[in-house]
Amino acid sequence: MGDTMIGKVAATTSAVAQPVIWSLLGYQFEAASMIAGLCACLMVRIWMSLNDRHPRGWAWGIDLTVTAISMLFTAGWIVLQRPAPFYALLSGTGFGALGAGIIAVALAWVKRIEPLAGLEGSHPTADAPTPATLITDARSSSDRSDR
Repeated sequence: MGDTMIGKVAATTSAVAQPVIWSLLGYQFEAASMIAGLCACLMVRIWMSLNDRHPRGWAWGIDLTVTAISMLFTAGWIVLQRPAPFYALLSGTGFGALGAGIIAVALAWVKRIEPLAGLEGSHPTADAPTPATLITDARSSSDRSDR
């Protein structure tokens, strides 16, 4: 009788906890990493928005859009790389801090592959505004409307 009790105790103590795996749209990822990365990204974006010197006008709309893009990139990165929660925190913080720079990086990537796809000259890009000029214009127009 004593041997079976020791066997049961040994079996229960040798069990190793496995991370919770979630699935969304057919992609599996660790729940802790996704929560950590998205929370870090959101907190950085909130901090950057509140730390902004010109929080007037409709600049909040741009901040909201950039926050959504940053969080989508964070989620995509976590699904692709499946990092440990600590590295997911770092990734979320990085994507949140990059913010509107994500748009510039994506635009540079598209322009780099444009000749390979045969898209050269198919659209006018000479006078296309950059994300930085869009944000500056939005903030300056909100400053003028507040006067």
